[in-house]
Amino acid sequence: MLDVDQQIRNLKGPLPPEQPPDVHGRRAVPRWPAAILAAAAGVLLFINAQSDDSTLRERGAASDVSSVDLRLFMERDSQLQRLRHGERYETGQRVFFSVSRASVGPVFVWASGPDGLVSVGNISGGPQHQNLASDAGAVAYQLEQAGTYTFYASSVAEGACDPDRCDTVIVEVH
Repeated sequence: MLDVDQQIRNLKGPLPPEQPPDVHGRRAVPRWPAAILAAAAGVLLFINAQSDDSTLRERGAASDVSSVDLRLFMERDSQLQRLRHGERYETGQRVFFSVSRASVGPVFVWASGPDGLVSVGNISGGPQHQNLASDAGAVAYQLEQAGTYTFYASSVAEGACDPDRCDTVIVEVH
């Protein structure tokens, strides 16, 4: 009876070398560490792309500026969906607001559209996003006419849009 090792030696073809071959005078480097690094970099890029950029805050003297973040939402199919700059929307839809600012204090929200400037409301905001609301509930703005609407949120005052203390979102309505 033949031994298993002898049977393997009798198979066609040579056995693989015990050491990887030299490539240009150097020993071949295993590829798995590079694959692990590439996978880790991909995961980090994915996480960074999914992260909420509003959590990033500047440090130092400039951080004293009361920067504002304005987010708009619209109800579609019984769910709120975030509006984006420059997207197109239909008349009759309602816009809801969420605001934050770097430090605690007032945030003023208003709109500029086919009817001119319209006050939407104000809220005492802070670093966490808060929905613009009154005692009656969430504050909404009805898109009644076709045209371009610009929504503003400012930590200075209503109608005062200092670039460092104001955020805007532009919406096209058809």
